[in-house]
Amino acid sequence: KKGLGGTMTMKRTALLLLTLCALLALVSCEQESEQPSGTLKATNDAVDFYFYYPDTWQVYLDTGMIAVKPTPASSGIVGTSISVSAFELDGEDANWGVNDYWDSYKGTLEKTFHDYELGVESELKLDGVPAVRKEYKGALTETTYRFAQVFCIRNGTIYQITFTANDADYDRYISALDTIVTNFHFK
Repeated sequence: KKGLGGTMTMKRTALLLLTLCALLALVSCEQESEQPSGTLKATNDAVDFYFYYPDTWQVYLDTGMIAVKPTPASSGIVGTSISVSAFELDGEDANWGVNDYWDSYKGTLEKTFHDYELGVESELKLDGVPAVRKEYKGALTETTYRFAQVFCIRNGTIYQITFTANDADYDRYISALDTIVTNFHFK
C-alpha cells in the first residue's frame, strides 16, 4: 500500500504541474503587450485591435474607428489627427493585397484633392502582418494637407491608419504616427 500511495501522489503532482503549465501558457497567450512609457491605450469593443498613443493626445472613439488628436494648447485647436479604422473587404475585393487596395483608393484621392502628389512609399509590418505606408499631399481650397497612411490586410479586413496635418504641423506631429504603428496590436 505504501508504494501505491507514492505512485498516486506522483500522479497527482504530475497532473497539478501539467495543469499549471497549461494555465501559464493560456495566460501568456492572452497577455497584452506592455504599455510603453508616455502612452495611453486606445481600443473599443467594436474593433479587433488596440494601440498605444502619446499621452499628450486625446482619444475619440466611434464604432469601428478610433481617432486621436493632440491635446489643444492654450493657443487653440490643432488640425492634426490620426484615425485608425477597419472594415471588411467583400466580393472581388476580398482577394486584394494592400497595393491593390491602394490603387483603387488612390483614384479617389486624385479626384478629391487638387495638386495631389504621392511622396514616399515603404513596406513595413503592422503587428507582424505585411503593410505599406504611403505619404502624399493635396490641397482643398487654399489649404494644403499632408498625409501618411498605413494599410494592412488581415483575414479579409483592411486596417487603415491615417495621419493628417497641414504643412506647418506635419513635421511637429508625425512621430505620433510612428508611436501608434510601432505599438499597434491585433486582439
